[in-house]
Amino acid sequence: MVNLMSGYRENMGLLKNISKYVGNKTRIAFYFANKELMQVKFPELLYLFEEIATSVVQWERSGGTYKLKVIKSSNSDILEKIATIDFKDIRKM
Repeated sequence: MVNLMSGYRENMGLLKNISKYVGNKTRIAFYFANKELMQVKFPELLYLFEEIATSVVQWERSGGTYKLKVIKSSNSDILEKIATIDFKDIRKM
């Protein structure tokens, strides 16, 4: 998603391009960002990225368990829902 090696202007252009697709129901895209790094280098771009996104999911790891928590969604039915998967289950796939 945001290239932390690029400058502010390049990353702002990327967010502008992404925003063109908001509301386009024929397009589904996933963007992954390292929130901690973005908060340090481009905090304002992180805010804009989360504002542009239709849904925001936070990925956490605790031991061998991974949790996905919906922290923003245009669909209120999934807001604040958590999906959990054990690493052992992923390895079986």
